[in-house]
Amino acid sequence: MNDYQNIGILLQFVAITVLFLKIICTADCTGISGKTQLLHALVLTTRYLDLTAEHVTVYDTILRIIFTLITYCIVASIFLLFRGSYDRKRDAFRIELLVLPSAVLALFLNNQFESFEVLRAFSAYLEAVAIVPQVYLASKTKQIESIVVSYVACLGLYEGCYVMHWLYDYAKTRKLVNIDVACGIVQLIFYADFFARNLPILKVKGGSPRISGAGRAATSRAFADKAQDAEAAKGQRTCDGSVAAADGDSTMVLATVVGSETEKVTLLAAGAKERATSN
Repeated sequence: MNDYQNIGILLQFVAITVLFLKIICTADCTGISGKTQLLHALVLTTRYLDLTAEHVTVYDTILRIIFTLITYCIVASIFLLFRGSYDRKRDAFRIELLVLPSAVLALFLNNQFESFEVLRAFSAYLEAVAIVPQVYLASKTKQIESIVVSYVACLGLYEGCYVMHWLYDYAKTRKLVNIDVACGIVQLIFYADFFARNLPILKVKGGSPRISGAGRAATSRAFADKAQDAEAAKGQRTCDGSVAAADGDSTMVLATVVGSETEKVTLLAAGAKERATSN
């Protein structure tokens, strides 16, 4: 194995280990697509079924067992241990739309029509689209945890390292595994889409879309109309207040006049009564 392959294996191990520890330590699997983890488990199972039929090194055997066990532990944690925090409603992508086409492609497009080669091709095709449910879930979620973004980033770098590994082998041997390279490129496209949706540095600054000149003019007119309406309402309120104040002053003057006249009438009545008594 060359350095690209070793780095890729390390990144894959870091990705699934960090994700598993996150679920276990927080007892929460929010933002994680259980369907993507199911697809990854199926990928590893079909890819490593030849573990007993094919001679591999002890190092490779241990790595394959560890990767498969950790992936199945993640699946069990999501669907059994911490299923209360699993977002089933948003993780609603139909994985049969990914599994069935991958199986058909594996039957017709493979390196050799043998059981293990067909299964290996199936795992390559399925791995290329296994991240789709996670991308779908992220598109339905307003916020996604940084640990999930880190997990996907490690997987993206892992796949990138393997593409470099295949190109490095091609430069040395002039032989290229077309299925692996094509699937790796497709997978990198899905990872790029995920990062474009969820990394703030790749989003438009301010979070607002670009507006055309006509749109800006219409928006300006709308704001101007609203400002005029506000000024008119303010003026109306001022006029109403002035009228009310004037009415209040008139009422006070009228009350004062009535009071004065009443006092005069009282004094006149008192004077008349006094003169009548004296007579």
